[in-house]
Amino acid sequence: MKKTSEDFVRSLREKINDKKKEDIIQRNVLHNALDYFSSILCKDQKIDIKNVKKYKNSDLKSSIKIYSEQENIFEHISNLLTLEKLEFNSSKIGDKIIIFVINFGNSLVTSPKKNNWVVVGINILGKYTFDIDVYLKISDMLYSIYEKKYFGIKIWLCDHMNILSYEIPLIDCKRDKSGIKRILDEIYSAKISFDSIGEVNGIKISKKNGAKIKKLL
Repeated sequence: MKKTSEDFVRSLREKINDKKKEDIIQRNVLHNALDYFSSILCKDQKIDIKNVKKYKNSDLKSSIKIYSEQENIFEHISNLLTLEKLEFNSSKIGDKIIIFVINFGNSLVTSPKKNNWVVVGINILGKYTFDIDVYLKISDMLYSIYEKKYFGIKIWLCDHMNILSYEIPLIDCKRDKSGIKRILDEIYSAKISFDSIGEVNGIKISKKNGAKIKKLL
């Protein structure tokens, strides 16, 4: 009985250590991706990088703040990625958000993978200022809330290379700890959780079994 208990503890410790090592590796790849994307922007004299932040967070996201007087930043960055011969898809979401899904291929020295995917979210702050979030895409699906109000939220979602957006109304819903579920396009199931005063504090999205993804936008 004692040996069984010791084996369990040893196994648990190994799993925790393996998870810590995996987190460190993924964060290093994210920071490598951030540096690589920054280097692409730096090559262009029409973009001025103001700040780069390498967060040590659990959601594998870091950020860049840039200044550019380009009238069409969406088209400009698309052209820069095309010149680098990178595989990507992109989409404008409303007036303030631009999403890129980019494959950096084997250009990241910290990753042994042949394909390394990131999601780049560009938040338009003003006429010439932009906050860019860079996420490491370690699974087929990645999503984020980009607008949060009491009676509704807006999200973007990347499923493989597909870029989608949804507005989820929250009028007259029950705001308790158990949360609520919403079905998006008969494809995704969204579980929305609330805090003690009824504000949205998180969302988890899963793909329904057998659901077919929309075509690329």
